[in-house]
Amino acid sequence: MLGLLLEAGTISVLTSARGRKRWPREASRILGLALAAGIASAPARAQSLDLQQFKPAPGAGAMLDLHGARSLGSLQAQAGLSVTYANAPLVLRAPMSGVGTAVVSNQATADVLAAIGFLDRLELGLAVPVTVQGSAPAPILGVAYENGVAPAGVGDLRLVPKATLLDVAGFRLGVAATVTFPTGSAAALAGQGGIGARPRLLLEYELDGRARFAINAGANLRRETQLLNLTVGSELAVAAAAEVSVADALTVVGGLSGAYGLMEPRPEDRPLELLAEVRYALPGGLSTSVGGGLGLTHGYGTPLFRVMAGVSWSQSVPGGSTKDAFNHQGPPVAARGAPCRPPDSLRDDLPPCPQGAPAPSTPAPRAPAAVAVKATPLPVPPPPPKPAVKDADHDGVADELDLCPDDPGPGDPDGCPPDDDRDGIPNYRDKCIAQPETLNGYLDDDGCPDSGKGKAAAKKKKGNRRR
Repeated sequence: MLGLLLEAGTISVLTSARGRKRWPREASRILGLALAAGIASAPARAQSLDLQQFKPAPGAGAMLDLHGARSLGSLQAQAGLSVTYANAPLVLRAPMSGVGTAVVSNQATADVLAAIGFLDRLELGLAVPVTVQGSAPAPILGVAYENGVAPAGVGDLRLVPKATLLDVAGFRLGVAATVTFPTGSAAALAGQGGIGARPRLLLEYELDGRARFAINAGANLRRETQLLNLTVGSELAVAAAAEVSVADALTVVGGLSGAYGLMEPRPEDRPLELLAEVRYALPGGLSTSVGGGLGLTHGYGTPLFRVMAGVSWSQSVPGGSTKDAFNHQGPPVAARGAPCRPPDSLRDDLPPCPQGAPAPSTPAPRAPAAVAVKATPLPVPPPPPKPAVKDADHDGVADELDLCPDDPGPGDPDGCPPDDDRDGIPNYRDKCIAQPETLNGYLDDDGCPDSGKGKAAAKKKKGNRRR
């Protein structure tokens, strides 16, 4: 916000509305004459100076003007619009009288943001700023500003590649290498007049899915430019912020953002702002935010106060999950791998599950373990007793099956004893096993063949055999 200007032989200071400087009268006159000579020889073209200090970051996990350390999911898209209003970011003030004139009294900038993720760890973002502002005539700045700063202009386009290097136990480490292209209007003090770079180291820590702390540290690398005594070139840059969840869909963010010029470290080269915003997540991946800030130094572009508002949309990836409790695609969700509350659950002790995630990671309640009970077998009744089997000759063949029930025939299925000559007299009673009995009424049970009729005949025959 500071720059030394000459008007009617007195010294004026380009500063913020809150700053004043008092110089000795003699020194003021001497320096005024020197500056008058410099202004007389100054070129009529506009100087290249990017007055806008608030540059919202595209991509996952961004808050205020800080980059998030995580990246969007693979091929996950995000788009948004951020609008900021700055009051009196550039003031021309006479140090002796204290009377000031706002060179830029009001400045509104809209940033169109877009980003897409690759491989869950890489991201490419884009930011296109457009500025509208009110200004008073400032011929002391040069012929190009006789009617004041241009009322509108496009700012420098920003291409933002980002990578997540580490994501472990809530701690994330990443890098962003923003490249700025000279598309900005010099007449509107909206461009730095050349290609620049804004590398950042991104540190982030998330605490139980309810709070997040982030630091961005790096540099703004650009060519040197000068507007009277204000020399702007490369500078160190740092920003820090914290986000706290106060409800399922509501978070509060607060932080500091500033820079330190490396060319001529003077107060006007040290912009610093205190920023805060409230963010509310809506269904369907939408998120809104509103906030404000205060200028804490007299650095160039630092307003008396600032108001911000924004809206963003993040694509839901089917089967994927939000890796961050502050992704703002809906109410703050559970951290990766943590227990969560499914949509149809009435539990209020767990944060909601990530949008589009598969089955919730919260294990279902276990059923009581079954107790094994050993059943006592019933006694087997004894088989019914077998009916008694009649076997008169005790040969193991029942009488009803034995063809010879009175003659034992062991081993023979018909129950009859062996009878080699088949004369009906078993061998054990057959005296002539190989010769069948002659049934003639004479010794018919000895199993031998014989002849004779009746007992008398037998005796006669016997007597004959004895002779």
